[in-house]
Amino acid sequence: MGDKYQEEKKTKEEDHRVVAIYARESSIGDSISDQIEYCEAYARKHLNLSDNYHFVIFKDKDIGENRLYSERPGFQKMIRAVEKNEIRAMVCHKMDRLSRKISDFAQTVDILMNHDTQLLVAANNICTDDANSKYFIELLNVFSDFESELNQERIMDNLIEIEKEDYWIEDECFSGLKVKNTTADQNGKNRYPIFVPELEKKEMVQAVFKAFLSEQNYIKTAKVISEQGYKTREGLKIDFDDIYHILRNPVYAAADQDLYDYFLEHNGTIYGERFDYDATHGILVYKKSMPLRKYNDHSTILKPDNFNPILDKDIEEWAIVIGLHDPFVTGKEWIEAQKIAYEIFTRKQPQQIWEKDILTVEEAAALFNIGRNKIRELSNQKNCNFVLWVGNKRLIKKNLFEKFLEKSFSI
Repeated sequence: MGDKYQEEKKTKEEDHRVVAIYARESSIGDSISDQIEYCEAYARKHLNLSDNYHFVIFKDKDIGENRLYSERPGFQKMIRAVEKNEIRAMVCHKMDRLSRKISDFAQTVDILMNHDTQLLVAANNICTDDANSKYFIELLNVFSDFESELNQERIMDNLIEIEKEDYWIEDECFSGLKVKNTTADQNGKNRYPIFVPELEKKEMVQAVFKAFLSEQNYIKTAKVISEQGYKTREGLKIDFDDIYHILRNPVYAAADQDLYDYFLEHNGTIYGERFDYDATHGILVYKKSMPLRKYNDHSTILKPDNFNPILDKDIEEWAIVIGLHDPFVTGKEWIEAQKIAYEIFTRKQPQQIWEKDILTVEEAAALFNIGRNKIRELSNQKNCNFVLWVGNKRLIKKNLFEKFLEKSFSI
């Protein structure tokens, strides 16, 4: 045990990485120079640094515009230096200089700890190498989860009130449907956009469901639809992804009792009573997906290059409501398409999946017996090395994911 302690002590003594200070000026609070001076004194005392030690300074001015991490060049540059293992300790004046949101602060701490970088918060007397501070960080993570749940509940409460009016409030518009802005009602109340069908595209969507239920194959369905002369909204040839997204989307299905029972069985959040689902109108689903901001590997702080992949959520996270638009297919037809899609996936034998180096989330879930949501959560982490983004599609590097699991006690 003594040898191990001496080895750890020697490793820390030989850490020649730099100590960095992050300062952010806002319209209220200490100036950047005051923050730097306070941080230097605190770091020298707690890290046993000499009086002439040269700190690396990262700073941002947050006067009403640089409120997001992605809009703070100093912060981004510092994090990238951490990821390159160039920083052994990061010092800031107060917690709110990193973020006023507990969840963002906790995420920053995770990044630092994953790269063996200490965090020192001078005014709050926090040092992540200290036992009491570690306990405090654990509490922050608990509060972060609580904060996230409160925000989700608040957003959900607002959605519920809007969903009662059956209007579409999200940006996405689907093939076969276009958004029409309604006028104010008799009481002068502002109305939200609604969907109205596009006849030609509606016929295409119906043809997609008919072909898929017959062919039971994505590629063959795409071929059939292309031979019938249908194209995407942009005039492009229909491909596998187009077929998949059309079939997956319940917006085309009738709000009937078959669909109500299906969503109830899959623990979806359903608004309205069963008798309201009379097949007169189509379905609207909120919270079906979530955009994420990701940086490409070649992105730099001077030339950031990010993209927004879409995370598909499980039905249990959907908010389902009856819309005002006409349905394209019956609920039974939509459900049957989902069953066929699932059967197509399960036809793959475990040995075939095991032989692949790159897996889909569904394949990884089946192979490692881990839920899809948990795999998405793990691969959302900024420093995840087993995720591979191909455009908006999330893939899992099997060997690296397996090594990650071998090193993990719990996930």
